[in-house]
Amino acid sequence: NILTGEIPLQVGNLTKLESLDLEWNMLNSTFPESISNLSKLAFLNLGMTQHLDSGGLWGTIPTGIGLLGNLETLNLAKGHLAGQVPDELTHLSKLKTLYLGNNELKGTLPSTFGNLHDLVDCHLHNNQLNGTIPEQIGNLQKLV
Repeated sequence: NILTGEIPLQVGNLTKLESLDLEWNMLNSTFPESISNLSKLAFLNLGMTQHLDSGGLWGTIPTGIGLLGNLETLNLAKGHLAGQVPDELTHLSKLKTLYLGNNELKGTLPSTFGNLHDLVDCHLHNNQLNGTIPEQIGNLQKLV
């Protein structure tokens, strides 16, 4: 696909939506806070939306991400997301797949990262994360 422009705020009105996959487009958008209204969402893929290092998903990961209690897959890879990984991300108790690689995320991982007990696959590479790996990472017994 070659979808362009911003992700409309009205996407948050799709409250019955269980899957949203916009990967491999040419979007140039912030992460809409309204996505936090999609409580039934299990699959969210906004990764790889940039083209030739321009455009893509930018801004920060909103704290409202923690309201997506049914989310099992979150792909926000290869964008221009900056700021820290929000603590609220660790409220996603059903999360199995997390792709945040190839962004501009900074700071340390939340100490509560070990709360993601169902996490199987996690990619955080090519960011600007620093500090120590939280000891609670040992709680992620399903991580492969």
